[in-house]
Amino acid sequence: MKNNTCRNLALLSASTVLLICSACSNANKMADPNKKNNRPESIAVKINGTPIFWGEVDLRARGFLKDEQEMAHLAFAADKEHEALNYYRKRAIKVEVMRHLMLAEVKRLGIVIDEKDHQRALEKLAPLMAQRNWTTNDFFTRSPIGEAKTRLEFEESLYIEKLLAKVTANVTETTEEMEKEIQRQSALRQTRLEKIDSIREKIVAGANFAQMARHESQDPTSSKRGGSLGEVPRGRFGDKIDNVVFNLKPGELSEITSSPDGFHIFLVTAHNAPRAATETTPAIPETIALSHILIRHRNLKYPEVRQIVIRNERRKYADEYYRSLVAAAEIECVFPDLTFESLDVRR
Repeated sequence: MKNNTCRNLALLSASTVLLICSACSNANKMADPNKKNNRPESIAVKINGTPIFWGEVDLRARGFLKDEQEMAHLAFAADKEHEALNYYRKRAIKVEVMRHLMLAEVKRLGIVIDEKDHQRALEKLAPLMAQRNWTTNDFFTRSPIGEAKTRLEFEESLYIEKLLAKVTANVTETTEEMEKEIQRQSALRQTRLEKIDSIREKIVAGANFAQMARHESQDPTSSKRGGSLGEVPRGRFGDKIDNVVFNLKPGELSEITSSPDGFHIFLVTAHNAPRAATETTPAIPETIALSHILIRHRNLKYPEVRQIVIRNERRKYADEYYRSLVAAAEIECVFPDLTFESLDVRR
C-alpha cells in the first residue's frame, strides 16, 4: 500500500512537472495568426524582449471589431470573421508597440503629469462619448479590455500626449506649407460650392427638395425632416439670410447663399402674416415656413490656417520621432508584413 502511494505521488509529481513545462513552453512560443485556436499565453509580439501575449491582443482586437460593428455598422460574411479579427489584431499590436516604446521614452525623459492634465483629458473625452450617448465613466466601465486596464491606459495616454507636446514644441509652420494649405482650403471651397450648385440644378430640373435634403444636406437635424426648419421669424438667422428668405415667394427656391456654416439653398413653403395683439393674445410676428439644404464649409482666417499647418507639421515630426524609436527597437511580430510607421494605429 505504501509503495503504491509513493508510486502515485511520483507519477503525480512527474505529471505536474510536465504540465508546468508545457505551460512554460507555450508561454515562450510565438502564435500563428493563420490558426484559429492560438493559446492565450502564446506570444503575439516581442518588444525589446518583452512579450505581449496573444490573449491580450485578441481581447483588444475583439473590442475594436465590436466597436466598428456597433458604431460604423461593419458587416462581413461569417467565414470572414478570422480575417476581420486578424485585421484588428494588427491594430492591437500597433497599440501595444506604440505604448511600450513611448512609455519607455516617458520614463527616460522624466515626463510628469498633474491634475490639470487629467481634467483637460476628461473634458476632451466628454463630447466624444456624448456621440455614443455615454458618459466619461461609461468609457471606463464598458470597455472591452476591462475597467482597470482602461483606466491605466488612459493615465498612460496623458504621459504620451505630454511627451509628444514636449518633443514637438519647437516645430512650427513653413511658408511652403502655409501656401499649400491655403490652396487646399480654396480647392475645398470650390468643390463644396460645385456640389451645392449641382444639387440646386437637380431640384430646378424637377428633383424633390425634401428627398434631396434627406440624402445630401449636412445639417443632421433638419435633413431628417426633409430640410424643414419649421416656422422661422425674422432675426433668427441674421439680416443676410432674412433678406434672402423673406423675399422668396412660397415654392420659390433661393440662389446659393453663404453663411458661417457653409452654403445653403432655401425653400419657403408658406408666409404667415403678423397678427396684432388682442386683449387675450400677444402679438405674433411675421414668420415663414422654411426649409434648407446645407453643404458645410468654413472660410478659415489666416490664424486658423496657421494652426492647421502647425498641427500637421507637429504630427509629421511626431511620426518621424516614433519611427526613430521603432528603428532602434527589436520587434519580433507574428505578422511579418506589419509596419510601425505612424502613431495613427488605424493605418
